[in-house]
Amino acid sequence: MYKQLQIIAISIFVCFGCFFLTKSAFSYEVEAVKAYNEGIDLNYQERYDEAISCFEEALDIDPTFLDAYRNLAATYEQIGDPHKALSTYETLYAKNPRDYELAYKLASLHGENYNKPKAAYYLRKIPLGTARYKDAQALAKSLGVQITLVSAQPSVKKTQPRKTTPKTTSKHVNNSGKSQIKGFSGPAGIAKDSKGNIYVANFGDNSIIQIKPGGVKRVLFKDKPLNGPLGLAIDIYDNIYAANYNSNEILKISLKNNTINVLYKNLNRPYSLMVDSSGYLYVTEQGSDSLSRFKVF
Repeated sequence: MYKQLQIIAISIFVCFGCFFLTKSAFSYEVEAVKAYNEGIDLNYQERYDEAISCFEEALDIDPTFLDAYRNLAATYEQIGDPHKALSTYETLYAKNPRDYELAYKLASLHGENYNKPKAAYYLRKIPLGTARYKDAQALAKSLGVQITLVSAQPSVKKTQPRKTTPKTTSKHVNNSGKSQIKGFSGPAGIAKDSKGNIYVANFGDNSIIQIKPGGVKRVLFKDKPLNGPLGLAIDIYDNIYAANYNSNEILKISLKNNTINVLYKNLNRPYSLMVDSSGYLYVTEQGSDSLSRFKVF
């Protein structure tokens, strides 16, 4: 929910509740971060007017501070000022038009304020294949507005792998020294474990494929909770981490227990992953143009 606030620390990545750092603190001006964190503290103390002043100060110092806009708008909502909340959310959306969660939020708020044309405007911004697509359709129906939802916006085309026709068999092709395995469906992320097994994220059919050193291919996991898997990474214990793009999650796959679980939620279009030997998982979040870090072991 947008009403829950996010905290940014100067030199470490931290989390509050179910929310995690969505942009590296090093990307913001230090004084802006200080004002922002003071605003967070004041909000938790229910000193909302002072919190608003701090968020505004952070934005005066650094107008690119997206989380400051987000929490300023959320604070306006808390004190019952929907007009300022809407105005601030709209400013944030203009700076980050690929935030489809925010587009849905704006459509909902405009719907609550009986502004159906504005609600329809933001609903049309939510492309097919994104997490809020079905919700956008349902909201449009409840508001009685007609919308034509696009199949994909340019930003989604840039991030989502091309879907190919699924095949039931694998085929090895040799061409001038190139060895190739076919039969995937929108292959995206790739990683290799300590035993030499290769893993491929199949974006097109929501699956993780394992390829043995000898070339034998099998489906490791398919369908829920997988929802648009992209980046893959493997740690020193051969645990697999997957960026669940359409659900804004990071999944953890245990080969030892043959289980797949949601590790982190509420990211913003997680894309590429990397895990180091110290136990830190790095995630690029395309929806917020940011890099986040999590301690996983």
